[in-house]
Amino acid sequence: MKVKKALSNVLLAFLLVSIGYAVGRETAPVGAGKGSLLVPSSGSVQSPTASGEVAVTDQVMVYYLHGIPCITCTMIDTTAEALVRDEFAAEVASGRVAYASLNYLDRENESLADKYKVGSNMVIAVRVRDGLEVQRVRLDRVMELAGDREQLADYIRHGIRACLEGGRQ
Repeated sequence: MKVKKALSNVLLAFLLVSIGYAVGRETAPVGAGKGSLLVPSSGSVQSPTASGEVAVTDQVMVYYLHGIPCITCTMIDTTAEALVRDEFAAEVASGRVAYASLNYLDRENESLADKYKVGSNMVIAVRVRDGLEVQRVRLDRVMELAGDREQLADYIRHGIRACLEGGRQ
């Protein structure tokens, strides 16, 4: 009977520590988390402001909005950034497309997270014309598709193209 009680206590302690660890990871402040920004070599595209507006005449801003970075988050970020850099190189060079990876938990990105109703990791392509958002394509399934990099890239590619062409995904 003593062994059973001891084992119960050990399992309960393990459960409490696991819950504490999970809660701590989700609520811990992130120091770095500034994210990456991919802009044309001319430097004509400005970094997005907290409100998400970018001072460009006609541009598709591709955001990867994530929480606390994990291995999966990093893989999604590198896949999305490489896709934008490699497959939309001409558009990036001309300033028509830009990419930013932002932690939506950071205070400076709160208004952007609120504006796009971010609840978990996602990619969103936002078309801005004369400083006003005219279209957005939400790509909420990035975490679901993260296990298949090719399928993830196709999903993101299709969303960016839909936004560039003015259509819906």
